[in-house]
Amino acid sequence: MNVLLIQLHHGDREINFFPLGLAYIAGALLSEGCEVDLVDLQMEKGTDAEKSLYERIDGAKVDMIGITAYSTQFAHFKEVVELCKSCHSEVPVVVGGPLATYSARQVLTGTKADICVKSEGDITIRRIVRSLDNLKGVKGISYREGGEIVDNGDAAYVEDLDSIDFPPYHLFDMDRYFEGQGLYGDAPTKRTMSIVTSRGCPYSCNFCSMTFKNVRRRSIENVVEEIQFFIDKYGVDSIAFIDELVISSKKRGYEICEALGKLNIKWGCQGRVNICDKELLKTMKASGCTYVGFGVESGSQKILDAMNKKVKVDQSREAVANAIEAGLFVVVQMIFGYPGEDDDSIADTVDYFKRLNYYPPYPGSPANVSLITPLPGSALYDDCVKDGIITDEIEWLNSIGRGYYPGAPLLVNFTEWDDDTLIRKKFEVEEALHENYKMYLRRHPSVFIRKALTEVMRLAGKSIIYARANGVQKTVGKVVEHFPSRLKFNKEYAKLQRSIEKKN
Repeated sequence: MNVLLIQLHHGDREINFFPLGLAYIAGALLSEGCEVDLVDLQMEKGTDAEKSLYERIDGAKVDMIGITAYSTQFAHFKEVVELCKSCHSEVPVVVGGPLATYSARQVLTGTKADICVKSEGDITIRRIVRSLDNLKGVKGISYREGGEIVDNGDAAYVEDLDSIDFPPYHLFDMDRYFEGQGLYGDAPTKRTMSIVTSRGCPYSCNFCSMTFKNVRRRSIENVVEEIQFFIDKYGVDSIAFIDELVISSKKRGYEICEALGKLNIKWGCQGRVNICDKELLKTMKASGCTYVGFGVESGSQKILDAMNKKVKVDQSREAVANAIEAGLFVVVQMIFGYPGEDDDSIADTVDYFKRLNYYPPYPGSPANVSLITPLPGSALYDDCVKDGIITDEIEWLNSIGRGYYPGAPLLVNFTEWDDDTLIRKKFEVEEALHENYKMYLRRHPSVFIRKALTEVMRLAGKSIIYARANGVQKTVGKVVEHFPSRLKFNKEYAKLQRSIEKKN
Protein backbone atom coordinates (compact mmCIF):
# COMPACT_ATOMS: atom_id res chain seq x y z
CA MET A 1 0.00 0.00 0.00
CA ASN A 2 1.24 3.47 -0.95
CA VAL A 3 0.46 6.09 1.68
CA LEU A 4 0.95 9.84 1.49
CA LEU A 5 1.23 11.63 4.85
CA ILE A 6 0.63 15.37 5.08
CA GLN A 7 1.57 17.84 7.82
CA LEU A 8 -0.50 21.04 7.58
CA HIS A 9 0.89 24.52 8.10
CA HIS A 10 0.00 26.75 11.04
CA GLY A 11 -0.91 29.87 9.10
CA ASP A 12 1.19 32.91 10.02
CA ARG A 13 2.45 31.38 13.26
CA GLU A 14 6.18 30.62 13.39
CA ILE A 15 6.24 26.96 14.33
CA ASN A 16 9.06 24.80 13.08
CA PHE A 17 8.94 21.78 15.36
CA PHE A 18 9.72 18.45 13.81
CA PRO A 19 6.37 16.73 12.99
CA LEU A 20 6.71 13.99 15.60
CA GLY A 21 3.11 12.76 15.42
CA LEU A 22 3.34 12.27 11.67
CA ALA A 23 6.73 10.61 12.04
CA TYR A 24 5.45 8.03 14.53
CA ILE A 25 2.57 7.21 12.15
CA ALA A 26 5.07 6.84 9.31
CA GLY A 27 6.96 4.31 11.41
CA ALA A 28 3.79 2.34 12.12
CA LEU A 29 2.96 2.24 8.40
CA LEU A 30 6.45 1.08 7.47
CA SER A 31 6.08 -1.79 9.94
CA GLU A 32 3.00 -2.86 7.94
CA GLY A 33 5.00 -2.96 4.71
CA CYS A 34 3.59 0.29 3.32
CA GLU A 35 5.46 2.67 1.05
CA VAL A 36 5.38 6.09 2.69
CA ASP A 37 5.77 9.55 1.17
CA LEU A 38 5.69 12.71 3.30
CA VAL A 39 4.76 16.35 2.75
CA ASP A 40 5.32 18.95 5.47
CA LEU A 41 3.41 22.06 4.41
CA GLN A 42 4.61 23.98 7.46
CA MET A 43 8.24 23.49 6.49
CA GLU A 44 7.51 24.18 2.83
CA LYS A 45 5.33 27.22 3.58
CA GLY A 46 6.16 30.15 1.34
CA THR A 47 7.34 27.94 -1.50
CA ASP A 48 3.98 27.45 -3.21
CA ALA A 49 3.47 24.37 -1.08
CA GLU A 50 -0.12 23.63 -2.15
CA LYS A 51 0.89 23.62 -5.82
CA SER A 52 3.77 21.32 -4.98
CA LEU A 53 1.38 19.08 -3.06
CA TYR A 54 -1.01 18.93 -6.00
CA GLU A 55 1.80 17.96 -8.35
CA ARG A 56 2.97 15.23 -5.98
CA ILE A 57 -0.53 13.78 -5.62
CA ASP A 58 -1.77 14.13 -9.17
CA GLY A 59 -0.79 11.12 -11.24
CA ALA A 60 0.95 9.37 -8.37
CA LYS A 61 -0.06 5.95 -7.14
CA VAL A 62 -1.71 6.62 -3.80
CA ASP A 63 -3.81 4.09 -1.91
CA MET A 64 -4.40 6.12 1.24
CA ILE A 65 -3.79 9.70 2.38
CA GLY A 66 -3.18 10.59 6.02
CA ILE A 67 -3.36 14.10 7.45
CA THR A 68 -2.58 15.21 10.99
CA ALA A 69 -4.43 18.30 12.20
CA TYR A 70 -5.05 20.47 15.24
CA SER A 71 -8.49 21.94 15.86
CA THR A 72 -7.08 25.34 14.88
CA GLN A 73 -6.22 23.99 11.42
CA PHE A 74 -9.72 23.01 10.36
CA ALA A 75 -10.09 25.61 7.59
CA HIS A 76 -6.73 24.69 6.08
CA PHE A 77 -7.45 20.98 6.55
CA LYS A 78 -10.67 21.29 4.57
CA GLU A 79 -8.82 22.94 1.68
CA VAL A 80 -6.16 20.22 1.58
CA VAL A 81 -8.79 17.45 1.67
CA GLU A 82 -10.56 19.10 -1.28
CA LEU A 83 -7.26 19.18 -3.16
CA CYS A 84 -6.57 15.51 -2.40
CA LYS A 85 -10.04 14.43 -3.49
CA SER A 86 -9.77 16.45 -6.71
CA CYS A 87 -6.84 14.23 -7.66
CA HIS A 88 -7.99 10.90 -6.20
CA SER A 89 -11.69 10.98 -5.42
CA GLU A 90 -11.81 7.31 -4.37
CA VAL A 91 -8.70 7.27 -2.21
CA PRO A 92 -9.60 7.30 1.52
CA VAL A 93 -8.44 10.32 3.48
CA VAL A 94 -7.62 9.52 7.11
CA VAL A 95 -7.23 12.35 9.63
CA GLY A 96 -5.59 12.16 13.05
CA GLY A 97 -4.62 14.54 15.83
CA PRO A 98 -6.76 16.73 18.13
CA LEU A 99 -9.10 17.76 15.29
CA ALA A 100 -10.11 14.16 14.63
CA THR A 101 -10.11 13.27 18.32
CA TYR A 102 -12.51 15.97 19.52
CA SER A 103 -14.44 16.94 16.39
CA ALA A 104 -14.85 13.71 14.43
CA ARG A 105 -18.50 14.32 13.58
CA GLN A 106 -17.80 17.87 12.43
CA VAL A 107 -14.91 16.65 10.27
CA LEU A 108 -16.97 13.91 8.65
CA THR A 109 -19.98 16.13 8.02
CA GLY A 110 -18.09 19.32 7.10
CA THR A 111 -15.34 17.92 4.87
CA LYS A 112 -14.72 15.08 2.42
CA ALA A 113 -12.47 13.19 4.84
CA ASP A 114 -13.37 9.52 5.26
CA ILE A 115 -11.90 8.28 8.56
CA CYS A 116 -11.08 10.00 11.86
CA VAL A 117 -8.51 8.41 14.17
CA LYS A 118 -9.39 9.43 17.71
CA SER A 119 -6.48 10.09 20.06
CA GLU A 120 -3.44 7.81 19.74
CA GLY A 121 -2.84 6.39 16.27
CA ASP A 122 0.22 4.15 16.58
CA ILE A 123 -1.81 0.92 16.70
CA THR A 124 -5.04 2.17 15.15
CA ILE A 125 -3.41 3.14 11.84
CA ARG A 126 -2.04 -0.39 11.52
CA ARG A 127 -5.50 -1.85 12.04
CA ILE A 128 -6.92 0.51 9.43
CA VAL A 129 -4.34 -0.66 6.87
CA ARG A 130 -5.21 -4.30 7.59
CA SER A 131 -8.98 -3.73 7.50
CA LEU A 132 -9.51 -0.88 5.04
CA ASP A 133 -12.29 -2.79 3.27
CA ASN A 134 -14.12 -3.56 6.52
CA LEU A 135 -13.62 -1.10 9.36
CA LYS A 136 -16.32 -2.42 11.70
CA GLY A 137 -13.89 -4.04 14.11
CA VAL A 138 -11.35 -1.20 14.25
CA LYS A 139 -11.52 0.53 17.62
CA GLY A 140 -10.58 4.20 17.96
CA ILE A 141 -12.11 5.50 14.74
CA SER A 142 -15.17 7.24 13.36
CA TYR A 143 -15.94 6.93 9.66
CA ARG A 144 -18.54 7.49 7.01
CA GLU A 145 -20.41 4.47 5.63
CA GLY A 146 -23.41 4.60 3.34
CA GLY A 147 -24.16 8.20 4.20
CA GLU A 148 -24.05 7.47 7.94
CA ILE A 149 -21.36 8.25 10.50
CA VAL A 150 -20.17 5.21 12.43
CA ASP A 151 -18.30 5.48 15.74
CA ASN A 152 -16.40 2.36 16.79
CA GLY A 153 -15.59 3.57 20.30
CA ASP A 154 -12.21 4.29 21.82
CA ALA A 155 -9.04 2.27 21.46
CA ALA A 156 -6.79 1.44 24.38
CA TYR A 157 -3.67 3.56 24.84
CA VAL A 158 -0.18 2.18 24.38
CA GLU A 159 0.85 1.70 28.01
CA ASP A 160 4.54 0.97 27.35
CA LEU A 161 5.86 3.90 25.31
CA ASP A 162 9.29 2.26 25.15
CA SER A 163 7.70 -0.41 22.93
CA ILE A 164 7.20 2.18 20.18
CA ASP A 165 10.16 2.35 17.80
CA PHE A 166 11.88 5.67 17.23
CA PRO A 167 10.41 7.49 14.22
CA PRO A 168 11.99 6.83 10.80
CA TYR A 169 14.02 10.03 10.70
CA HIS A 170 15.70 8.94 7.48
CA LEU A 171 12.50 9.79 5.61
CA PHE A 172 12.90 13.50 6.50
CA ASP A 173 15.26 16.23 5.38
CA MET A 174 16.54 16.64 8.93
CA ASP A 175 18.88 19.55 8.24
CA ARG A 176 15.90 21.75 7.43
CA TYR A 177 14.38 21.08 10.83
CA PHE A 178 17.62 21.77 12.67
CA GLU A 179 17.79 25.14 10.92
CA GLY A 180 14.27 26.05 12.01
CA GLN A 181 14.53 25.26 15.71
CA GLY A 182 16.45 26.51 18.70
CA LEU A 183 16.14 27.25 22.40
CA TYR A 184 15.21 30.25 24.46
CA GLY A 185 18.10 31.54 26.50
CA ASP A 186 21.47 33.16 26.21
CA ALA A 187 23.45 30.05 25.25
CA PRO A 188 23.77 29.79 21.45
CA THR A 189 22.81 26.50 19.86
CA LYS A 190 23.40 25.19 16.36
CA ARG A 191 21.34 22.02 15.92
CA THR A 192 18.19 21.53 18.00
CA MET A 193 15.77 18.62 17.90
CA SER A 194 12.33 18.36 19.46
CA ILE A 195 11.25 15.15 21.19
CA VAL A 196 8.72 14.00 23.79
CA THR A 197 9.41 12.09 26.99
CA SER A 198 5.77 11.37 27.81
CA ARG A 199 2.19 11.56 26.59
CA GLY A 200 -0.54 13.30 28.55
CA CYS A 201 -0.71 15.54 31.61
CA PRO A 202 -1.76 14.70 35.19
CA TYR A 203 -3.69 17.97 35.52
CA SER A 204 -7.03 19.04 34.06
CA CYS A 205 -7.12 22.81 33.56
CA ASN A 206 -10.55 23.82 32.26
CA PHE A 207 -9.21 25.75 29.26
CA CYS A 208 -6.78 23.07 28.09
CA SER A 209 -7.40 20.71 25.19
CA MET A 210 -5.08 17.83 26.00
CA THR A 211 -4.01 15.50 23.21
CA PHE A 212 -4.09 12.53 25.57
CA LYS A 213 -6.28 12.08 28.64
CA ASN A 214 -3.95 10.04 30.81
CA VAL A 215 -0.22 10.09 31.55
CA ARG A 216 2.38 7.63 30.30
CA ARG A 217 6.11 8.20 30.46
CA ARG A 218 9.02 6.82 28.50
CA SER A 219 11.83 5.39 30.60
CA ILE A 220 14.78 7.70 31.14
CA GLU A 221 16.99 5.10 29.43
CA ASN A 222 14.79 5.17 26.33
CA VAL A 223 14.87 8.97 26.17
CA VAL A 224 18.65 9.04 26.59
CA GLU A 225 19.06 6.44 23.85
CA GLU A 226 17.16 8.62 21.39
CA ILE A 227 19.06 11.77 22.34
CA GLN A 228 22.38 9.91 21.98
CA PHE A 229 21.24 8.81 18.53
CA PHE A 230 20.73 12.45 17.55
CA ILE A 231 24.11 13.42 18.93
CA ASP A 232 25.91 10.63 17.09
CA LYS A 233 23.95 10.74 13.83
CA TYR A 234 23.23 14.45 13.38
CA GLY A 235 25.53 16.34 15.74
CA VAL A 236 22.61 17.72 17.74
CA ASP A 237 23.67 19.99 20.61
CA SER A 238 20.28 20.88 22.11
CA ILE A 239 16.87 19.35 22.77
CA ALA A 240 13.49 21.09 22.95
CA PHE A 241 11.14 18.86 24.91
CA ILE A 242 7.60 19.44 23.66
CA ASP A 243 5.64 17.29 26.10
CA GLU A 244 2.49 18.82 27.50
CA LEU A 245 4.34 18.72 30.83
CA VAL A 246 7.90 17.40 31.10
CA ILE A 247 8.55 18.12 34.78
CA SER A 248 5.43 16.34 36.04
CA SER A 249 6.96 15.43 39.41
CA LYS A 250 10.10 16.34 41.34
CA LYS A 251 11.33 12.76 41.13
CA ARG A 252 10.94 12.73 37.36
CA GLY A 253 12.59 16.14 37.15
CA TYR A 254 15.69 15.04 39.02
CA GLU A 255 15.93 11.84 36.98
CA ILE A 256 15.84 13.83 33.74
CA CYS A 257 18.45 16.26 35.02
CA GLU A 258 20.81 13.49 36.09
CA ALA A 259 20.58 11.81 32.70
CA LEU A 260 20.90 14.97 30.58
CA GLY A 261 23.78 16.32 32.64
CA LYS A 262 25.88 13.40 31.41
CA LEU A 263 25.13 14.16 27.75
CA ASN A 264 26.58 17.69 27.72
CA ILE A 265 23.69 19.24 25.78
CA LYS A 266 21.41 22.25 26.21
CA TRP A 267 17.69 21.72 26.69
CA GLY A 268 14.41 23.41 27.60
CA CYS A 269 10.93 22.32 28.59
CA GLN A 270 7.54 23.10 30.11
CA GLY A 271 7.37 22.93 33.90
CA ARG A 272 4.77 23.62 36.58
CA VAL A 273 4.98 26.20 39.34
CA ASN A 274 3.86 23.85 42.12
CA ILE A 275 6.56 21.31 41.23
CA CYS A 276 9.63 23.34 40.26
CA ASP A 277 11.13 24.49 43.55
CA LYS A 278 14.42 26.36 43.96
CA GLU A 279 16.64 23.28 44.26
CA LEU A 280 15.11 21.53 41.26
CA LEU A 281 15.44 24.66 39.12
CA LYS A 282 19.10 25.02 40.08
CA THR A 283 19.64 21.37 39.21
CA MET A 284 17.93 21.90 35.85
CA LYS A 285 20.24 24.82 35.07
CA ALA A 286 23.32 22.83 36.09
CA SER A 287 22.30 19.96 33.81
CA GLY A 288 22.13 22.19 30.71
CA CYS A 289 18.59 23.59 30.85
CA THR A 290 18.36 27.08 29.31
CA TYR A 291 14.66 27.84 29.75
CA VAL A 292 11.49 26.68 31.44
CA GLY A 293 7.94 27.55 30.46
CA PHE A 294 5.30 28.19 33.12
CA GLY A 295 1.55 28.38 32.54
CA VAL A 296 1.07 31.28 34.96
CA GLU A 297 -2.20 32.26 33.22
CA SER A 298 -3.21 34.94 35.77
CA GLY A 299 -2.08 36.74 38.89
CA SER A 300 -5.56 36.42 40.36
CA GLN A 301 -6.34 33.50 42.67
CA LYS A 302 -10.01 33.79 41.74
CA ILE A 303 -9.20 33.21 38.06
CA LEU A 304 -6.75 30.38 38.80
CA ASP A 305 -9.41 28.60 40.84
CA ALA A 306 -11.96 29.07 38.04
CA MET A 307 -9.45 27.53 35.63
CA ASN A 308 -8.91 24.55 37.95
CA LYS A 309 -5.16 25.25 37.84
CA LYS A 310 -4.66 23.77 41.33
CA VAL A 311 -1.90 26.26 42.14
CA LYS A 312 -1.62 29.31 44.37
CA VAL A 313 -0.49 32.75 43.24
CA ASP A 314 2.33 32.66 45.77
CA GLN A 315 3.56 29.36 44.30
CA SER A 316 3.55 30.89 40.85
CA ARG A 317 5.41 34.03 41.91
CA GLU A 318 8.00 32.00 43.83
CA ALA A 319 8.62 29.57 40.96
CA VAL A 320 9.21 32.35 38.41
CA ALA A 321 11.50 34.22 40.80
CA ASN A 322 13.45 31.06 41.63
CA ALA A 323 13.85 30.17 37.96
CA ILE A 324 15.24 33.63 37.20
CA GLU A 325 17.56 33.39 40.19
CA ALA A 326 18.77 30.03 38.91
CA GLY A 327 19.72 31.69 35.63
CA LEU A 328 16.96 30.20 33.49
CA PHE A 329 15.05 31.98 30.77
CA VAL A 330 11.41 31.98 31.90
CA VAL A 331 8.58 31.79 29.36
CA VAL A 332 5.45 33.04 31.13
CA GLN A 333 2.17 32.11 29.44
CA MET A 334 -0.85 34.27 30.32
CA ILE A 335 -4.55 34.05 29.46
CA PHE A 336 -6.75 37.15 29.45
CA GLY A 337 -10.53 37.42 29.48
CA TYR A 338 -11.30 34.13 31.23
CA PRO A 339 -14.80 33.89 32.76
CA GLY A 340 -14.74 36.02 35.90
CA GLU A 341 -12.09 38.47 34.62
CA ASP A 342 -12.73 41.93 36.04
CA ASP A 343 -10.91 45.03 37.27
CA ASP A 344 -9.89 43.28 40.49
CA SER A 345 -8.34 40.30 38.68
CA ILE A 346 -6.52 42.67 36.32
CA ALA A 347 -5.14 44.62 39.29
CA ASP A 348 -3.98 41.35 40.85
CA THR A 349 -2.19 40.37 37.64
CA VAL A 350 -0.42 43.72 37.30
CA ASP A 351 0.58 43.53 40.96
CA TYR A 352 1.88 40.00 40.38
CA PHE A 353 4.43 41.31 37.86
CA LYS A 354 5.30 44.40 39.88
CA ARG A 355 6.50 42.11 42.64
CA LEU A 356 8.61 40.03 40.24
CA ASN A 357 12.00 40.77 38.72
CA TYR A 358 10.80 39.27 35.48
CA TYR A 359 12.06 39.98 31.98
CA PRO A 360 10.50 38.51 28.82
CA PRO A 361 11.72 35.71 26.58
CA TYR A 362 11.85 37.93 23.50
CA PRO A 363 12.06 41.69 22.88
CA GLY A 364 8.89 43.73 22.91
CA SER A 365 6.61 41.53 24.98
CA PRO A 366 6.66 40.99 28.74
CA ALA A 367 4.61 37.79 28.57
CA ASN A 368 2.48 35.73 26.22
CA VAL A 369 -0.82 37.46 26.99
CA SER A 370 -3.47 35.64 24.97
CA LEU A 371 -7.20 36.15 24.70
CA ILE A 372 -9.02 33.04 25.84
CA THR A 373 -10.47 30.94 23.02
CA PRO A 374 -12.40 27.76 23.88
CA LEU A 375 -10.86 24.79 22.07
CA PRO A 376 -12.59 21.45 21.43
CA GLY A 377 -11.54 18.93 24.04
CA SER A 378 -11.54 21.46 26.88
CA ALA A 379 -14.09 21.71 29.68
CA LEU A 380 -14.54 25.37 28.78
CA TYR A 381 -15.52 24.43 25.23
CA ASP A 382 -18.01 21.83 26.45
CA ASP A 383 -19.58 24.45 28.71
CA CYS A 384 -19.87 26.87 25.78
CA VAL A 385 -21.70 24.26 23.71
CA LYS A 386 -23.96 23.30 26.62
CA ASP A 387 -24.77 26.93 27.42
CA GLY A 388 -25.49 27.86 23.81
CA ILE A 389 -22.50 30.21 23.46
CA ILE A 390 -21.22 28.03 20.60
CA THR A 391 -24.15 26.94 18.45
CA ASP A 392 -22.46 26.01 15.16
CA GLU A 393 -19.36 23.91 15.87
CA ILE A 394 -18.22 23.79 12.25
CA GLU A 395 -18.37 27.58 12.00
CA TRP A 396 -16.44 27.78 15.27
CA LEU A 397 -13.74 25.45 13.93
CA ASN A 398 -13.45 27.68 10.89
CA SER A 399 -12.85 30.70 13.11
CA ILE A 400 -10.17 29.52 15.55
CA GLY A 401 -7.15 29.55 13.27
CA ARG A 402 -4.80 30.83 16.00
CA GLY A 403 -6.35 29.40 19.16
CA TYR A 404 -5.30 31.23 22.32
CA TYR A 405 -1.96 32.53 21.09
CA PRO A 406 -0.75 36.14 21.10
CA GLY A 407 -2.32 38.07 18.26
CA ALA A 408 -5.43 35.88 18.03
CA PRO A 409 -8.61 37.94 17.62
CA LEU A 410 -11.42 38.02 20.14
CA LEU A 411 -14.07 35.42 19.26
CA VAL A 412 -16.03 35.16 22.49
CA ASN A 413 -16.36 37.62 25.36
CA PHE A 414 -16.86 36.04 28.79
CA THR A 415 -16.66 39.32 30.71
CA GLU A 416 -19.21 42.00 31.56
CA TRP A 417 -17.33 44.52 29.38
CA ASP A 418 -18.18 45.13 25.75
CA ASP A 419 -15.68 43.87 23.17
CA ASP A 420 -13.88 47.17 22.67
CA THR A 421 -13.43 47.66 26.40
CA LEU A 422 -12.11 44.13 26.84
CA ILE A 423 -9.47 44.64 24.15
CA ARG A 424 -8.51 48.04 25.56
CA LYS A 425 -8.04 46.54 29.01
CA LYS A 426 -5.88 43.78 27.59
CA PHE A 427 -3.61 46.36 26.02
CA GLU A 428 -3.52 48.35 29.25
CA VAL A 429 -2.34 45.23 31.08
CA GLU A 430 0.33 44.56 28.45
CA GLU A 431 1.45 48.18 28.62
CA ALA A 432 1.71 48.01 32.43
CA LEU A 433 3.73 44.81 32.22
CA HIS A 434 5.97 46.35 29.59
CA GLU A 435 6.62 49.34 31.86
CA ASN A 436 7.64 46.94 34.64
CA TYR A 437 10.01 45.26 32.20
CA LYS A 438 11.65 48.55 31.20
CA MET A 439 12.06 49.53 34.83
CA TYR A 440 13.74 46.19 35.52
CA LEU A 441 16.20 46.72 32.68
CA ARG A 442 17.05 50.18 33.98
CA ARG A 443 17.89 48.66 37.35
CA HIS A 444 19.83 45.79 35.74
CA PRO A 445 21.75 47.14 32.73
CA SER A 446 23.79 43.93 32.48
CA VAL A 447 20.58 42.05 31.67
CA PHE A 448 19.80 44.55 28.92
CA ILE A 449 23.28 44.15 27.42
CA ARG A 450 23.10 40.35 27.59
CA LYS A 451 19.65 40.23 25.98
CA ALA A 452 20.71 42.70 23.28
CA LEU A 453 23.68 40.50 22.41
CA THR A 454 21.43 37.44 22.36
CA GLU A 455 19.08 39.18 19.93
CA VAL A 456 21.98 40.16 17.67
CA MET A 457 23.15 36.55 17.65
CA ARG A 458 19.63 35.36 16.86
CA LEU A 459 19.29 37.77 13.96
CA ALA A 460 22.66 36.58 12.72
CA GLY A 461 21.26 33.07 12.56
CA LYS A 462 23.42 31.68 15.35
CA SER A 463 20.70 31.31 17.95
CA ILE A 464 17.17 30.77 16.69
CA ILE A 465 14.39 31.25 19.20
CA TYR A 466 11.53 28.95 18.27
CA ALA A 467 7.85 29.86 18.45
CA ARG A 468 8.54 33.60 18.29
CA ALA A 469 5.47 35.75 18.65
CA ASN A 470 6.98 38.71 16.76
CA GLY A 471 6.96 41.11 19.70
CA VAL A 472 4.12 43.53 19.06
CA GLN A 473 1.70 41.40 17.12
CA LYS A 474 1.34 42.19 13.45
CA THR A 475 -1.73 40.05 13.03
CA VAL A 476 -4.03 41.59 15.61
CA GLY A 477 -5.87 43.56 12.97
CA LYS A 478 -6.34 40.64 10.63
CA VAL A 479 -9.98 40.04 9.84
CA VAL A 480 -11.28 36.58 10.69
CA GLU A 481 -12.57 35.29 7.38
CA HIS A 482 -15.69 33.71 8.80
CA PHE A 483 -16.56 36.66 11.03
CA PRO A 484 -16.80 39.58 8.54
CA SER A 485 -18.87 41.59 11.00
CA ARG A 486 -15.69 42.09 13.01
CA LEU A 487 -14.02 44.09 10.23
CA LYS A 488 -14.48 47.47 11.93
CA PHE A 489 -13.65 46.04 15.33
CA ASN A 490 -10.39 44.49 14.15
CA LYS A 491 -9.34 47.73 12.48
CA GLU A 492 -9.80 49.53 15.78
CA TYR A 493 -7.92 46.71 17.49
CA ALA A 494 -4.94 47.23 15.18
CA LYS A 495 -5.15 51.02 15.55
CA LEU A 496 -5.00 50.73 19.32
CA GLN A 497 -2.04 48.34 19.12
CA ARG A 498 -0.14 50.77 16.87
CA SER A 499 -0.74 53.62 19.28
CA ILE A 500 0.66 51.58 22.16
CA GLU A 501 3.65 50.57 20.04
CA LYS A 502 4.29 54.22 19.18
CA LYS A 503 4.16 55.26 22.84
CA ASN A 504 6.69 52.59 23.75
